Amino acid sequence: MTTAISVTEFPLSPPGGSGASPLRWIANARTTDVSGDQVIKDGPGGALALYITDLFINCVVNATVIIGEEGDAITYGTFVFLAAGPTNVNLHFTTPIKLTTDKDLEVDCGAIACTVIVQGFTA
Repeated sequence: MTTAISVTEFPLSPPGGSGASPLRWIANARTTDVSGDQVIKDGPGGALALYITDLFINCVVNATVIIGEEGDAITYGTFVFLAAGPTNVNLHFTTPIKLTTDKDLEVDCGAIACTVIVQGFTA
């Protein structure tokens, strides 16, 4: 049985600014059983691209989690979780990772329970 991925996203306030900006975002994807690529954040369209600044992954079983662009052309990270039980990885990219223009950001957790939180901006 495959359960659709649940994605919640919202705009963030710019650093030192007031109000939320649709160009800065955070997406929280949670699932108990995802097989194959699932979209975490839709591509912005036009000549814009997504940039990843922060990534958090939590797995509750041994698993491999792959973060990449739609179509599997580019993979930004393959994370192997070896220990059973809740295991986390938390990364901050000083230089943001830029996706190809107008491409979706996807996750492949296999058929396991995982949470993926991605923070970034659109430019």
